[in-house]
Amino acid sequence: MAPYIPWQQAWESAHYGTSGFYRTQQNPENHFRTSVMDSSATNQRIFDVALGTFLSLGSPPEFTVLDVGAGNNQLAHDLHSAAVESGHRWTVMSHNLAEGDARNLTPRGGNGVVIAHEFLDDIPCTLAEVDADLNFCSVLVEPETGHEQLGDQVNDIERAWLETWWPVTVIGARREVGLARDRAWETLLRIFDSGSAIAIDYSHTLEQRQSGLFDSGTLIGYSHGRAKRPVPDGSMNITAHVSVDSLIETGAELGLPPAILERPHKASDFRWLIQPLA
Repeated sequence: MAPYIPWQQAWESAHYGTSGFYRTQQNPENHFRTSVMDSSATNQRIFDVALGTFLSLGSPPEFTVLDVGAGNNQLAHDLHSAAVESGHRWTVMSHNLAEGDARNLTPRGGNGVVIAHEFLDDIPCTLAEVDADLNFCSVLVEPETGHEQLGDQVNDIERAWLETWWPVTVIGARREVGLARDRAWETLLRIFDSGSAIAIDYSHTLEQRQSGLFDSGTLIGYSHGRAKRPVPDGSMNITAHVSVDSLIETGAELGLPPAILERPHKASDFRWLIQPLA
């Protein structure tokens, strides 16, 4: 039996380790589908946002569209085709794990749009649970089985994030600490000097979290098209909803203009966050 380790560590290995899901699966899309694979309307809407950004910048001669966490590259293909049909010579790029971890991207400068479509919810983060004394404790997991137990209290930085963005409601409530997603979003916001960044993901808001709506947490696994109990053994894709409020605050702390938040389908947790970069 493997030892119990923090969920973030197990999740990281299960996704990106040498035997991880994204290292061993040649076609991850066989296990899960995203809207850019199946919906031309989604890809058209992304193009419309990119085009609006391009025009607002005065149609610069050099303009790059970068899709991070690109899956099967369908989005980049569709965006390139739409740009060509519109007579625009954009550089359209995908960034897959083969090119390196998108969390480590360095600034490119210039003008462009960066797209994080169902990217942030894949990023491993700390799992916490409220104990009987109303403390936030780290959740540990045995990678081979998914069995869990409570560990020590989370660190000071994680506790501060939780107190701000997902405060205590009841004993036993589960939390996914969004710090790793906020940091990844900050990295994406620094890629271009001007333009916009688009995050499209399953998410929740502070108001919803304070109401207790997500007190069971949102961690889930996907294997062969089915939702499953998350087990960080490398056999499945593991995701958790994103704290959209803390992403908005990340942009504000960088001095960026106000972000635009859209919820196309009111009955869904799927949201669009469009962050102007200048």
